[in-house]
Amino acid sequence: MERDKPFDVEGTGTLAGIRRAIKIMLFQFTDGRLKLFKKLHQEVVSLYQSGHSVIVETSLMDKRALRDAAIRFSPFNALFVGMKPPLEVSEQWEANRNDRPIGQARKHYDLIHSIAIYDLTLDPSLMSPEECAASILNYLNESRSGSFKKILEGMTE
Repeated sequence: MERDKPFDVEGTGTLAGIRRAIKIMLFQFTDGRLKLFKKLHQEVVSLYQSGHSVIVETSLMDKRALRDAAIRFSPFNALFVGMKPPLEVSEQWEANRNDRPIGQARKHYDLIHSIAIYDLTLDPSLMSPEECAASILNYLNESRSGSFKKILEGMTE
């Protein structure tokens, strides 16, 4: 399964739609999402250990995936940044994208942010990408990250 497009199928029409639906069901019923996150986290660690600076953008909605991220990233004092615009803004961005069913922003909003302890929380609806980056760099220069260690302390097996 490809990490960046796990549900792609060749062809169009009903048969391709059925194949895609089957892939999605198998993904959901076999812990495919967790396996995908674990693979991503290991790739990030490997890149970092080989000398690369790494920035990852993801949504950790599953507590098991958050725990895996915390286990893998806490030894490196990784910074955990929450990008949290107001729900209304997220819904507007979703509507403007036209590439997914409407309602996912609302469905996932609280789920994504309720399980995380961020080192830094930013509102990208009020800041440009450059301002967000500057805030992150300022935080790195002035503070210590520790959210992943706090997440591990607060979670049980």
